[in-house]
Amino acid sequence: MIVDMNLVHKLEELGLITIIADPRPETDLLVLNYTFEAKKQNVWTTYPLLLDCRGMVIQKNGTVIAKPLRTFFNLGEHGVSISHLSSLGVPEVTVKKDGSMITLFMYHGKVRCATRGTLDSIQALYAYKLIDEKYPQLQEHLDSSLTYVLEIVYPENRGPDSRLIVDYGDTEELILLGVVDTSTGKEYGYEMMKKWGETLQIPFIPLVETEEWTSLKNKEVPNF
Repeated sequence: MIVDMNLVHKLEELGLITIIADPRPETDLLVLNYTFEAKKQNVWTTYPLLLDCRGMVIQKNGTVIAKPLRTFFNLGEHGVSISHLSSLGVPEVTVKKDGSMITLFMYHGKVRCATRGTLDSIQALYAYKLIDEKYPQLQEHLDSSLTYVLEIVYPENRGPDSRLIVDYGDTEELILLGVVDTSTGKEYGYEMMKKWGETLQIPFIPLVETEEWTSLKNKEVPNF
């Protein structure tokens, strides 16, 4: 998967994305992340690449190295409605953890971690710590053709300046949320994600029952 670097730089010039380089001088990695301005202008249809700029990691030539989950929307945003969702079939509903997203991938034979905006955030560095201490088996089992999306939870991440609310006590975990084929952008379903959680021997997000979907899909939420 290769992105058009002319378009990438145009989006940066328009203030719609940030481009942050890897601080490690031996690499040419860049992290693309959409900005508040992109949300404000609501130009997702005009520039569909923005949907992928949610922490996507690329090389300077445009080759995609890590492909997190695409941008998603709340009900009432960007045409999302219960009727639209119900037309897609019965959803896979999972628990939402209140942590920080970690993008996990292999690069030149080494495990790399990133957050939405950078490759050296406090959360990414803490993810390396947890991998070393709790999940040393990861590198042995990771597939270099895949991107793994996780949530990191640890006490220090919930500080006075944080937007995180849920108190998980002393819990320190990396929790698998999703698996993406890096070259195509295909997001695999829950069963594949669960399989990888078991293979990697790390926690994975639980699936919740969806009995109420039938009643929910008959309701509409007004735009806001």
